[in-house]
Amino acid sequence: MAIDVRRKEVIIPAYTCATTLQPAILQAGGVPVFADICEDNLCMERQSLEDHLSSRTRVVISHHYYGAAASNLEDVQGFAAKHGLIHIEDCAHSLGALCGTIEVGRTGDVATFSFSKLLNCPGGGAISFKDLKLFNRAIEIQRVCGNPFHGIVTNSETLRWESAIIRDRPGSLRPALDPERILAPLFVRKVAVKLLCDSHLYRRVVFGARPPTDIGTFRPGLDTRMTRLQCSRISRMMGFLDSVVKERRRKAKLLNDVIPSYFSSLDGNIVTNYAIWAPNVEDLVLCLRGLGIRTRRVWPYFQPYWPAQMTERVNKLRDHLLLVDMDSIDDERIEILRQRRQSGFQGTPLVNQC
Repeated sequence: MAIDVRRKEVIIPAYTCATTLQPAILQAGGVPVFADICEDNLCMERQSLEDHLSSRTRVVISHHYYGAAASNLEDVQGFAAKHGLIHIEDCAHSLGALCGTIEVGRTGDVATFSFSKLLNCPGGGAISFKDLKLFNRAIEIQRVCGNPFHGIVTNSETLRWESAIIRDRPGSLRPALDPERILAPLFVRKVAVKLLCDSHLYRRVVFGARPPTDIGTFRPGLDTRMTRLQCSRISRMMGFLDSVVKERRRKAKLLNDVIPSYFSSLDGNIVTNYAIWAPNVEDLVLCLRGLGIRTRRVWPYFQPYWPAQMTERVNKLRDHLLLVDMDSIDDERIEILRQRRQSGFQGTPLVNQC
């Protein structure tokens, strides 16, 4: 919205989260255009970028996936500068990751971050701008779209998300919660939020995937401010960032000796999820599940994708890429996997041993 992409094209990777980027672009009135990716590193293919460039192109978005940093940032930034485009780095998965010696978010013109992917924070994110004019425009949008009921709705959602995170990541590191909580019972909060939204006194953010028919429809009025409750949770959890990253890298390097990581370098990877390329994903899921290790399938497997996104490479990723929940991994489970691989099955895929 700050960049103003109304009726303009936004080039994004075909392999992307359908529940955030499409609605974000469509919410601002933009037209998503999908560039193909390289299946060996998930970076956008340069030729595909060139092929999708048009006189209507305004923005190009690059992704950092699953805690790793994209390796072609300088190339995408050069492409954007050459054609007068704004390059957005989507760093939602990779807060604190390194591309060589450079932190993610420092190369692009704009960078977006999330606090709930690596850390156990109830929503919340941040945007950084190199252009002061864009920054000031974003601040003005927040001021204009400020809603007096924002705290009621967002704090209620925050507590709901927090409960979901605790259930979803039971073994992960988190600080003790402060006593600041909304006193109203959960049922009362749900009723209040429903009444405010149904009566159009508050406009909710729509995270669900939207169809191609929604292209070009500008929907103003979203209040994107962080509440004091969110800030208190995020500020406390940020103090754990270094220790979370250190522990996940340690476990990832141990696991890499048994099941090689999809990403070649783990030194700059903060390992939001451990990505594996497997010839038979379902067998590997059953193998790991038997040890109490949780796995997740990638976006195209469970989210609706537009036809233009389903390239041959995206189909391969859907069928062969698997994400491992690092909070369900410990040294004992890694050692069991190591022993199974070494017990007379040298060189045999791990899935055949379980």
